[in-house]
Amino acid sequence: MGVEYDLSSIGAIAASAELARARANQEPSQGSYNAGWLHGYADALADAAKQLEPQQQLSINSMGQEEFQTCITELLGEVDPAAAKNWLLYAKELDESGTESMGVLFDEICGELRVIRDSYGPDIARRLYNHGREFTFAPFELRTAAEHLKAGKPIEEVARLAVEGDFFTMPERYHKMKKEKSHER
Repeated sequence: MGVEYDLSSIGAIAASAELARARANQEPSQGSYNAGWLHGYADALADAAKQLEPQQQLSINSMGQEEFQTCITELLGEVDPAAAKNWLLYAKELDESGTESMGVLFDEICGELRVIRDSYGPDIARRLYNHGREFTFAPFELRTAAEHLKAGKPIEEVARLAVEGDFFTMPERYHKMKKEKSHER
């Protein structure tokens, strides 16, 4: 069974790079052709996503609400309607505050949930999304949250850790955005 890599958006490319890297690290022999090829593919995808990221800043709403809902349904099947509503509200709040456009956020959420579904299973991906009825995780928190769920932690505890900031490291671009926002005041 082959793995399909989604290259439809910058978020999906970055997520596919992580998936390829995870698959490469699972190879029994890191010196094998397969491991080398997967590491090379992961590096190429990560480089492509990094090079495309400045162009992403110019892209306005790259994924619309309808596309996002379709992506979620295709990834996770039926989801909790209250959670879906809260994820859309979360995206709208970040968009209105100027933190991140809805389209970019939708790309990132779908990309992260795809990696989680493929790496940790559909149940964990669906649990993270459906917990949106109580708490929506930031895209960069989702993978670490999935690791905690896989280790057996209750989702309520995982959400508490996210709120307290105990288990994630924000990617560099989020630090940059925060710094830029603080200079605007």
